[in-house]
Amino acid sequence: MKNSTVSKIMLLLLLSGLMVFAFEFNVKPAKAWTGTVYIRADGSIDPPDAPIITYDNITYTLSGNITSYGDGIVVERDNIIIDGAGYVLQGNMTGMGVDFSYRSNVTVKNIQIRNFNTGICIRYSSGITISNNNVIANSEYGIWLGGDEHKFSSNNTIIGNNITNNQWGGIRLYWSSSINVSGNTVANSNGSCIWLKYSSNIHISGNAITNNENGIEISQCSNNSVNGNSIRANSGYGIRVYSSSNNTITGNSIMYNEEGIYLERSLYNEFYNNTITDNGDGIWLSGTENILYNNTLANNGCGILLSQATDNIIYRNLIANNAEGINISPQSFNNSMYDNCIRDNDYGIEVWYSSNNEIFHNNFVNNSQQVINQSPGYINVWDNGYPSGGNYWSDYTGIDEKSGLNQDQPGSDGICDTTYAIDANNTDRYPLMAPISIFEAGVWNETEYFVDVISNSTVSDFNINVTEKTLSFNVTGIEGAAGFCRITIPNIIVQDLWQGGYTVLFNGEPWPYRNWTDATNTYIYVNYTHSEHQIVIIPEFPSITTLLLMLIVISIIASVKRKVLRKFPT
Repeated sequence: MKNSTVSKIMLLLLLSGLMVFAFEFNVKPAKAWTGTVYIRADGSIDPPDAPIITYDNITYTLSGNITSYGDGIVVERDNIIIDGAGYVLQGNMTGMGVDFSYRSNVTVKNIQIRNFNTGICIRYSSGITISNNNVIANSEYGIWLGGDEHKFSSNNTIIGNNITNNQWGGIRLYWSSSINVSGNTVANSNGSCIWLKYSSNIHISGNAITNNENGIEISQCSNNSVNGNSIRANSGYGIRVYSSSNNTITGNSIMYNEEGIYLERSLYNEFYNNTITDNGDGIWLSGTENILYNNTLANNGCGILLSQATDNIIYRNLIANNAEGINISPQSFNNSMYDNCIRDNDYGIEVWYSSNNEIFHNNFVNNSQQVINQSPGYINVWDNGYPSGGNYWSDYTGIDEKSGLNQDQPGSDGICDTTYAIDANNTDRYPLMAPISIFEAGVWNETEYFVDVISNSTVSDFNINVTEKTLSFNVTGIEGAAGFCRITIPNIIVQDLWQGGYTVLFNGEPWPYRNWTDATNTYIYVNYTHSEHQIVIIPEFPSITTLLLMLIVISIIASVKRKVLRKFPT
């Protein structure tokens, strides 16, 4: 009797443990069901004993695992929801896991789909939502979505899925439009993780893309956006754009790939706000009239490589700690590179058999070799003329005691009095005396403008107050050292704020300055002795409100007896 009681207790404990294990790990009890399931157009399930239930012919819920030697689930009805409830749909490396053809408004969620030819196939369909599925280990693609040149698949969503270990690729979009691909984990394929071809208005955002041959490939496509993805450790390209136009690549983190971004035979694409680090090359550009700006390119073999690239615009990028900052390879012409910070690279910029490229207003700082021209017979433009100026070269120790186009007038202008020689045929005629900083100035007449400040001070707290008609910023440097700044302001702003007449205040008091104007900009030069100061430009005849504000500033400064010492950064 005692042994019987103990045996019953042990059996109950074992059953309880198994129930806890099943609950903890969401293990579904196995049901031996094999075959292809059809959800027919009339709402019926064929065969009727398949482990799928519905009470309203709208929501279809799996009640067990399905194994198939052909297609798994074939959908012939519109306006339904298929909920896998965590069950497994398994094939034998043939057929489609879930097959949609000519369907609309169908949602598929919460299914584990594995070992088919393609996990989910969406053909000539619209309004399809694929969410929170595990699509694993299929012999070709995880998800294939497309149509043909006569009928696209459109307005579909692929969101929050785990798509891994599919041999040819994670997601293939072919003849598709208006597709949202977001929040997916796509990994471990031997092809391109997400591949677009002949598609437009595709939005790829917030995906984690790792350990594929290529991360994202865009081929013969237009008007797509790739935003905010993490693209890492792919053996080929992080992103490849081929024969495509008007695509936007922005805000992506691209690391540890053989190549970060590779663009070939493409035009009118924009690449901005991307962080591209620790790749073979950061951006490899072989195309026409593309725009690269506000990207960070660090610790790559080459930050930006131009190869047979023409008429591209590259500006306001941080290019640091690469083997080469920018490499202009043979047959690259008419490209513009300005307002970039190119620092701490082995080579700042290297030029090979290319000409008519414009390179100005860049900061070349502490590169082991600032510039190498491997083809002296080819001529490029290294400045933007006078008084706009050329580049800042941290290894150049020029002086600035004269101004004017021919340096024939006394007084400083922020431009070195002697040129920076690159070789016999290439010269920066107007090298800058200090680094250049670029600040957003707002929109005038529907155009975005910027203010440039050349200064040996640290410039901070830049602000334009349109209501009070003021432009202000702070300058900081080593106590007692000589400081200067030259502010370049577009004439449209000078006219709008001050009608051409203005006054410079230094710590709230009127301050002497030098100024001049060309057809585009107004230049204001101010020098001072360092500590920390505020510079404010106000109308020549300021409003009463502005005067009161200035009086308050003067009163505050007069009441402050101590000074703040800040070390000027090297």
